[in-house]
Amino acid sequence: MPEEEVRNASTVQEGTSGSTHASHTSDLIDAVQKRTKACEKLVDETVDGLWSYDSFAQGIRDLGCSLDEAKDFFDAVRQRIEIREAKSKAPVIPTREATPEGLSGEELEAFYRERSNTVSDLAREQERAHNQAIEATAWAALRSKLDHIPSPHDHDLSPSQAVNLHKPSETSTIP
Repeated sequence: MPEEEVRNASTVQEGTSGSTHASHTSDLIDAVQKRTKACEKLVDETVDGLWSYDSFAQGIRDLGCSLDEAKDFFDAVRQRIEIREAKSKAPVIPTREATPEGLSGEELEAFYRERSNTVSDLAREQERAHNQAIEATAWAALRSKLDHIPSPHDHDLSPSQAVNLHKPSETSTIP
């Protein structure tokens, strides 16, 4: 990981006496976004096998992440590796079952229908499992990002906890 990229992503320059609060806040947000992108790139590269876990840990530390942030990024690596492994173990959809010889017209049509239904069912199940894994990872990443957004107000709840409070329950109805 280039040293300059690490320094640029983890450095937040303090405003001068003439800078406004809004400018400082904007600079802080930009710095957090740059650091988050650098961390996400490091996660991607670690999942792809370009970095060892030790190098990943050092890179996250060099980027200035807190221990809680580092744990979140380690969780992201672990989840994505688990998804990749689950995909590799997923059943392969057969391209086509051989058509038995000697089937008559109606039997042949019934066989084709059954084969088509089986392949469609397998494809739907595989797609559903894939989408669930992607959604779980996306929500975990969103919660991680929300927990690390600087808040202009002091609250007892993190942003992701507040989001969970406002999430509609399955039993709630609109009056």
